[in-house]
Amino acid sequence: MIQSLRLTNIRCFENKKFEFAPGINLIIGPNGSGKTSILEGIAFFAFGRFLSVDYDFFIVSKGQEVGRLELEVKKESHIKAEAVFLKDRKIIKLDDKKIPNSQIIGFIKAVLFNVDSVDLVSSSPQTRRREIDLMITSVKPAFVRTLLQFRRVLRQRNILLRDIALGRAQREELNFWNREFVNCAKAVFTERMKFIDFVNQGISQTYDFLTKKLNSQPESPSRQTGLKLKYSSSAHYDRLEENLIGVLEEDLRIGLTTIGPHRDDIIFINDGFPLRQGGSRGEQRLAAVAYKAEAKKFLAGEDSPVLILDDVFSELDEEKRETVAEALGLEDNENKEEPARQLQALAGRQVFVSGTDERVIPPNLIKKANIIRL
Repeated sequence: MIQSLRLTNIRCFENKKFEFAPGINLIIGPNGSGKTSILEGIAFFAFGRFLSVDYDFFIVSKGQEVGRLELEVKKESHIKAEAVFLKDRKIIKLDDKKIPNSQIIGFIKAVLFNVDSVDLVSSSPQTRRREIDLMITSVKPAFVRTLLQFRRVLRQRNILLRDIALGRAQREELNFWNREFVNCAKAVFTERMKFIDFVNQGISQTYDFLTKKLNSQPESPSRQTGLKLKYSSSAHYDRLEENLIGVLEEDLRIGLTTIGPHRDDIIFINDGFPLRQGGSRGEQRLAAVAYKAEAKKFLAGEDSPVLILDDVFSELDEEKRETVAEALGLEDNENKEEPARQLQALAGRQVFVSGTDERVIPPNLIKKANIIRL
């Protein structure tokens, strides 16, 4: 369990410590008061970086040369994790002992839903690829090496394509890099598909419960119902080497590899149609919540993952806000309807929720929460 977080010279916080409780922690404050900084500070110790900036030092308060996060966690024993941010590097410590930066990834397991999470449905394929790769890495840190190896091979193949186009290399030299590319690409694809298959086991019921759609109307036998993730690729991974040969002339023309995991997409399909095209912003946001709930199940192990929901109630109508709040407060109860039991994925040991306006926070959630007002 996360016990506290201290932020020193992090955005608007000069030196502030926050104490947390088991269950739901509700952080309320106006825009610019630091809600997101608190939640991203927690998430840093799951992902090893701040997801909202390209360079971690950008979160250091203006005019300061050093920023610091200190997270206290109770696992088998009390553990203190610390991150120090300098202009040219960051320093990570566990119980005052310096560790390699990469080892902080997965120190806590967390699922983060923030203002950018709707982009999982409506934005670029790169956003969705990055999100899924991040979840896989949280469970399998070795997947970082798989991704890095794929990117290295991709970069070398692209360099060779441009050299061939300029007459500085021969086409036969591609044979080696094609084989390397196929092996690395298949490794990335396989892990992504395992994750998607896991999410698809429960995301439809979770989404239906959140939108109150389940059993609201009879299903047509010819209609594809429910929310699913679909992996979309122009490549066929069982014959990827043949595919590379088929697109070689185009690759040579533009000097880039045009098929593979770096070009694939993960599409949210609802009732047989892409949700990004036909869904409202509220529906897209609830689809992202349902996805995050299933991602939380994926991360579950000995330690229940922390669920972080930043401004999740904005743009939802009153009924949907109440439904999400109910999901957050669920406890094991055999008398609950099956969709409600599916939402156990949302009701974890510790949940962090932020909001700007207390009036849109459902009263039943406020009653159960440890409230931090900024």
